[in-house]
Amino acid sequence: MVISKFESPLQVWATVLALILVGIVIAEPILAQSGRGADRQCLREVVQLCGRDRTKIRECLSEEFSQLSPRCRDAIWSRLEQRLTRDRERNERVYDRTALMRQTSTIAFGSDERQQVDLYLPQEPTKAKGIVFFIHG
Repeated sequence: MVISKFESPLQVWATVLALILVGIVIAEPILAQSGRGADRQCLREVVQLCGRDRTKIRECLSEEFSQLSPRCRDAIWSRLEQRLTRDRERNERVYDRTALMRQTSTIAFGSDERQQVDLYLPQEPTKAKGIVFFIHG
């Protein structure tokens, strides 16, 4: 197909637009199989099965997981494994830091048994200065 054979610029633009649309129609299944397209398709499945309320999706998926397509189930498992690995690595880093500390004493600041502070110091002497308070409750 040579552009000079077209009678008008409108025909050129119509042909270009048609080629783009054909490319999209051909590429969509390929994109759906890799990465983001699969995520969108899986999201549609989850919304269709469980609705859009995020508070109910986790419970719905725990009960209806088997009704999802195999590709969507695999995608969800893969993301879950990624999160678990990331969380495990973060927890190991925190554990490594706390292993360098030792509890030296407990200081009471009230009469209730829960009104106390645990004091932790480094295992080895250090030049670093600073204090960290964890307040919760």
